[in-house]
Amino acid sequence: PTVNPSEMGFVTGEGASNLVGAIVCSSSATSSSPVGTYPSTCNGASSVNYAISYVPGSITVDTAHQTLRFTSTEPGGAVIGASYRPSARASSGLSVSCDLAGTSRGFALESGLVRLSASGPCAIDATQSGNGNYTPLPRSSNRSRSAPPHRSVAGQPKHRCP
Repeated sequence: PTVNPSEMGFVTGEGASNLVGAIVCSSSATSSSPVGTYPSTCNGASSVNYAISYVPGSITVDTAHQTLRFTSTEPGGAVIGASYRPSARASSGLSVSCDLAGTSRGFALESGLVRLSASGPCAIDATQSGNGNYTPLPRSSNRSRSAPPHRSVAGQPKHRCP
């Protein structure tokens, strides 16, 4: 992250451009630092007209937001009795868990496979609970349309259950 200095105490009409050299600030925090507070420091400028003092600062790294994306392709022409493995990813890279939504009828989720046992609506609910560095994702559903009885099931749940 970039640390920007804040200058104060100049005579009206003067500012950092009246100093010799540039004020340079830094911190040990990086874009991959864990959540926490990190010290920041500035130095580098001088002046014959001003007594410069640098006050230590801090940078706070908060939890990052993440997104969920269903990644599998809708199974085309899936028939009753068939199964497939849906998939999804969290932008954090953390593992995602899934369930069949309560509205799903005619589908079963076993060992990460969606089994098409009858025609009906199917929805996969995906969640990611977060950790110390990422906020939890709200429950996300992927719903499919119902298939008429005795026809192929065009289910489209798209979530991997590891």
